[in-house]
Amino acid sequence: SIPRRAGARVHATLGPAERHVSVLRDSACKLHAIDSVCYHMGGPLTVGDIEDVAGRTCVICPWHKYKIVLETGEGIYQGINRTWKSKGQKHR
Repeated sequence: SIPRRAGARVHATLGPAERHVSVLRDSACKLHAIDSVCYHMGGPLTVGDIEDVAGRTCVICPWHKYKIVLETGEGIYQGINRTWKSKGQKHR
C-alpha cells in the first residue's frame, strides 16, 4: 500500500529479469509507475525529486538532473532558445 500523500513511493523488483520499478504519487496524489533507474546512466530515480517543469510533473535524476515526465515517460530538456523539448519516450 502506498501512503496517500504527495511524494510517497514504493519500489519493487519484478519478473525473472528482475526489473526495478517505482510507483509514486505526484503533488495531486496521482499514481505513476516508472523504471527505477534513469535511462541516461543508471541514476537512482527512486530518490529523485518530483518537480513541475514547464507545466509537466517530472522526476529529476539526482545524478545528472535528467527530467522524466511522469505522465508519459518522456525525457525533456531546455533547448538553446529556452523552450522545453522532448527526447522522446524513454521510460515505461
